[in-house]
Amino acid sequence: MDPDPRVGAVHVSLYLALLRQWVENDFNDPVIIERERIMQLAKISSPRTYFKSIKNLDEFGYISYCPAHHRYMKSSVKINLNLLQ
Repeated sequence: MDPDPRVGAVHVSLYLALLRQWVENDFNDPVIIERERIMQLAKISSPRTYFKSIKNLDEFGYISYCPAHHRYMKSSVKINLNLLQ
């Protein structure tokens, strides 16, 4: 896999946090995520950085992000494993 120049340290940290949630979810897709937990795992302190980075990962094809449009619902993420090969 060639390095992707669009991906920075925050993207990698966020992706690893999402992978951890996926593993904890017994490798089932989609993974239901809580923003606060993912931010904590990825060591991201700014919600703005989190949302920008997760949207980037979706745009770049590393994940499929389905945001919750209601405050009390949780977002989901599907990991694109084809890029890991």
